[in-house]
Amino acid sequence: RRAPPMTPTANLRTKLSRRDFLQAFLTHSLVGLALYGVVACRVYAAQLRIETVESTCRSIPLFDRCEVTVRIVGPITNPYDPKEASLEGSFRSPQGQSVVIPGFYYQPFTREVSGGRETLQPSGEPAWKIRFTPRQAGRWSYQVILTTPEGSQAVEGQSFLVSASDRHGFLRIDPRQKIFRFETGQPFIPVGEN
Repeated sequence: RRAPPMTPTANLRTKLSRRDFLQAFLTHSLVGLALYGVVACRVYAAQLRIETVESTCRSIPLFDRCEVTVRIVGPITNPYDPKEASLEGSFRSPQGQSVVIPGFYYQPFTREVSGGRETLQPSGEPAWKIRFTPRQAGRWSYQVILTTPEGSQAVEGQSFLVSASDRHGFLRIDPRQKIFRFETGQPFIPVGEN
């Protein structure tokens, strides 16, 4: 009687020692992983990525708005779905504290009146924005982070200088007196008509 045909793995095992077999198996596995890495890098290159980062905040007064515009290229189905793409800015204060601000997808519009109806029409290219108000004077730095299902990409932005100003900052409720106060401590008394 004839022996059943051997599979290639069984045939390989009979010709190689156990050590040689394991070495060949690991070598082929590593080559396979390397090829997978090359393919994955090429696929990632076609995915979403940060192309440019521009900022309006080279030098701004304290409590003024810093706006960062980020151009992201690549295919995206729904820019409002954070599972598909999310953008955030990590701002570092002069004292080294980090403040993380979420970004948003922005489409500028113009108002038009046509046939007695007001409509909004897209004007210009959509972009991603991050808006931040520094609450300390000094030199700030920031980093923009794009997160997708494929991974994250971080791009360093330029540092900017925040100078002292006569602005009072954000309103808060004083926990001891239950009144409104600005961040600088000055009270705010709202006066208005009902």
